[in-house]
Amino acid sequence: MKKYIDLLTIGNLTPEVLKILAPLRVKYNIVSCRVDNYSASLIAEKSKLVLRQNGKTVLLGEDAVEPQYIEDYIYNAAIQLDSKALKNYYSVAINRNNVEKLPSLLNKLHLADTHSTCLLACPVSEFATVEELPEDIQMFIEVNCDKIVFIPVDIPYDFCRLIPAVKYMQDNDLDDETLIQVDLDADYSEDTFNKLYRLIAETEEFTITSAVTPNTLFDTPVLSNALTAVKPRYFNDLLWKGLRPAIIANSPANYWHTFNLWASDVSRSTYYCKFDKTVSDDLTNDITIKAFYNELARLGINKLLTEEVV
Repeated sequence: MKKYIDLLTIGNLTPEVLKILAPLRVKYNIVSCRVDNYSASLIAEKSKLVLRQNGKTVLLGEDAVEPQYIEDYIYNAAIQLDSKALKNYYSVAINRNNVEKLPSLLNKLHLADTHSTCLLACPVSEFATVEELPEDIQMFIEVNCDKIVFIPVDIPYDFCRLIPAVKYMQDNDLDDETLIQVDLDADYSEDTFNKLYRLIAETEEFTITSAVTPNTLFDTPVLSNALTAVKPRYFNDLLWKGLRPAIIANSPANYWHTFNLWASDVSRSTYYCKFDKTVSDDLTNDITIKAFYNELARLGINKLLTEEVV
């Protein structure tokens, strides 16, 4: 199993060094260990760089460095990817309020210059066909028709973010390709995607998601609607076949995504990271919703998937 860290910090660091590291945590995968113990040594074997501080001396590996050059060291050690070689599938949901943002997002993903594909899901209550979209968006899709798959679906917008793309990929034998969920209402930087692509390249059998909320489901943070990378095979058909009115009425979409990931038990782990400029999911710990999912688990999900919840 592959797993990597751009920078491992061990021990207590001075405020000066912590201030330098703070903005780098959204650009690189930085993990901290309080003490240089056995666990830390195991992590160090898999990390790109190990940072310690001895008095005022900052050490990267065995080399003393000036703190202001730490980012240069991390940048040079981080894996360099050929963006033109990317072959990802992006799950994007549109509605009348955000459809005009589509070209900007897909241009930021360099869709036209890579081997990637956009799976564009839309509730039929918003736009049933491509011909109903604004003319400039129709033209954009026509120009990029080999890169964009339009998927009209009869489910609410929030549930369009991931489910139709997973089903499409499973139906087309794309189970083991990488599916990245992005949000038209989020503000992404180049650093966001560069970090995500490195995480995908250097991990194996992992779900990767933006760490955005303290909410937990079965003691596991919920998946982010703003940024999540999965393999479609991490889910089974419960993801859409179980989407009864009772689920829609009692569940945020990302709770349903998280529950299905947990229920299928295929992904080895979920890697929660901070990413630059991703929009936080504004959810609170809803006791009623958590109780609903606990009941699903307790009943083996069958009863509440076939009966309405009053």
